[in-house]
Amino acid sequence: MKKYTLIVLLLLGISVHATDTNPLLIHSNEPIPFNKIDKSIVRDAVQAVMKKSDDRVKAIIAVPAGKQTIANTLIAMDELQYDISDLGAKLGLITSTFDDDSTRTVANSESDRLSEYSSNLLLNEKLYKALLQLSNLEDAKRASASQQKFLR
Repeated sequence: MKKYTLIVLLLLGISVHATDTNPLLIHSNEPIPFNKIDKSIVRDAVQAVMKKSDDRVKAIIAVPAGKQTIANTLIAMDELQYDISDLGAKLGLITSTFDDDSTRTVANSESDRLSEYSSNLLLNEKLYKALLQLSNLEDAKRASASQQKFLR
C-alpha cells in the first residue's frame, strides 16, 4: 500500500511541477521564453487551464445558495476568466508569429478549443445561477462599480 501511495504522490508532484514550469502558464511581466515552447507545451497549457477552470467552476457552484460573496464567487470567476484570456492571448501570438509550422498549427487548434471551452462556460446554467444569486445578496451591494456592472 505504501508503495502505491508513494507512486501516486510522485505522479501528482510531477503533474503539479509540469504546470508550474510551463512558460505559457506563468503570469509575469517578464518576457515569455518562446524558444522553450513547442506543441506539447501548448497542449499541456490548454489542458491545465481547462482542468483548473473546471475545478474553479465546481468550487463556485458548490457554494450554498445565499452564501456567495465577492471573494468566493466573483473574484473566483474573474481568476478563471483571467487564466483563459491570458493563455488565449499567448496562443494568438504563437499562431501569428511562430516559425515552426507544427507548433503554430497546434496553437491554432488549441486556441480554437480554448475559445469553445470559454464560450461554453458562459452557457453553464449552474454557474450563471451562482452569479445571479450573488447579484441579489447584500455583499453585491457593497461591490465596486465595476464589479456591480459585471453582475448586471
